[in-house]
Amino acid sequence: MGEPKSDERVYSIAASMNLPAEETDPVHLDGPISAYSTAIEDVAFLIRSQHRIHILQLLSEGPQTRDALLTATGASRVTLSRILSDLEDRNWIDRSYENGELSITDVGAAIYEEVAELIETVHVGNEKSHVTGQLPIGWRGLQLRHLVDSEVVVDDAADPMAASRAVADAIAESGSVRVLASTVTQLSMKNGLASRRNGVRPDDQVVFDADATEVCLENDSVTEQWTALESTAETPTFFSYDQPFPCEVYLVDDRTVFLMTWGKTEGATTVIKSENSRVVEWARVTFQNLRSESIALLDCERAPST
Repeated sequence: MGEPKSDERVYSIAASMNLPAEETDPVHLDGPISAYSTAIEDVAFLIRSQHRIHILQLLSEGPQTRDALLTATGASRVTLSRILSDLEDRNWIDRSYENGELSITDVGAAIYEEVAELIETVHVGNEKSHVTGQLPIGWRGLQLRHLVDSEVVVDDAADPMAASRAVADAIAESGSVRVLASTVTQLSMKNGLASRRNGVRPDDQVVFDADATEVCLENDSVTEQWTALESTAETPTFFSYDQPFPCEVYLVDDRTVFLMTWGKTEGATTVIKSENSRVVEWARVTFQNLRSESIALLDCERAPST
């Protein structure tokens, strides 16, 4: 199978090199759209038929016989024969004359992967159109399609604390959590993550962005809370990053991600939950990279009073 040319590859390469995704270039058509008329016609040909996409999907999983494709797609023999002929003419599939099996070509595999990603993106955009404007799409490589099976667990402007409660409940039942935080509201509740009755959990870590760091250092009540929690830990729990975060990220037990975002309307807070492996990996790598670029909150200097 050919190597896919996708944004995800670019961002995974950037992540492996510890490069911010913002340093990678977005994909654009090189030249006027008219230069791609034949390609556009082929894309239109493919997406006009669910059977065509389904056949490429099946073949991307391995070679198939004609009878297997017939059963899986539910297409008539005439329809299937026409589709296979069209796909073969475009060099998207191959037919083995030895055993009669059909397989996908490298070109077909690359095209199917790109189309599948487009379908996922459109699906999420339609399904979550009321909150997509709040999502930090593109930040550190987060793609809209990654949220294909995510769940909006809170979307309640009437109850600003609903989002914090939803996340706090998940944290209370967890074994570990790592957080990218842009607020310090309800710090002690968030850091039910940072303390059990027997003290701080060693795997819990919080990175505050620039704005949240300022509050942590300048608000006496907040300072008292986090320093008390930190004093019981053998290694630093709280860290400071010198740039703002576009949302809050909670990685719970390395298998569940909560994204907390804010809308333009005052009090409009949304929490999205995902256990998708791509989102979990994105959260893990993003936290790891930002944590490596941060300093311990205890090492930050409090601004002198004027």
